[in-house]
Amino acid sequence: MAKGTRKKTSKIECSVGSIEQVMTEARLIKAKDEIGILQPKIKVFNASTNELPKYETPDSTCMDIRVDFTREEAVDALKDLGIRFSINDGELGFYFKPNARVLIPTGLVMAIPEGYGVSLRPRSGLAYAGIMMANSPGTIDADYRDEVKVILVNNGDETVFINNGFRCGQMLIEKVTQFEWDEVDSIEALGKTYRKGGIGHTGTK
Repeated sequence: MAKGTRKKTSKIECSVGSIEQVMTEARLIKAKDEIGILQPKIKVFNASTNELPKYETPDSTCMDIRVDFTREEAVDALKDLGIRFSINDGELGFYFKPNARVLIPTGLVMAIPEGYGVSLRPRSGLAYAGIMMANSPGTIDADYRDEVKVILVNNGDETVFINNGFRCGQMLIEKVTQFEWDEVDSIEALGKTYRKGGIGHTGTK
């Protein structure tokens, strides 16, 4: 009987301890959020009907960005460049042929905080199919206030339909530091390292 009581008490103490731990963690998260440590804010204007970029998993590094074909001026600008739009499964878009390159609108305008920058990168699944970014990674500076656009290029062998809401790439928000040059009079003044050679100097095995 005594043995059974001890087991029951042990379970109760464990539960109380777990509750206290969860409550402590919750208070810590709330405190961090209130002072802006958990998730810094970036002001953004969204001219599209797409949802804002978001982290798809708790540990995601990048946020997916989407194509915006809801604005007539954005579509007309692409038509002026020879892009022919059509409807496929009820979605407005165009057929992206191999070796083609196009500047894709997203409808997003951001005010990136000073000391930060955003880089645009291909999505791995698209890259495997040959859908890349011509200037990967594309750089967005903190003082840029125009629409975010993606330079897509089809290096694959197949035509892909690009429609409104298509997840065309991903963005990485990162802290950056500006440096000043300290010019020296000779290569020797740069100091020695153990490395010898440049491209391919470590071999392949």
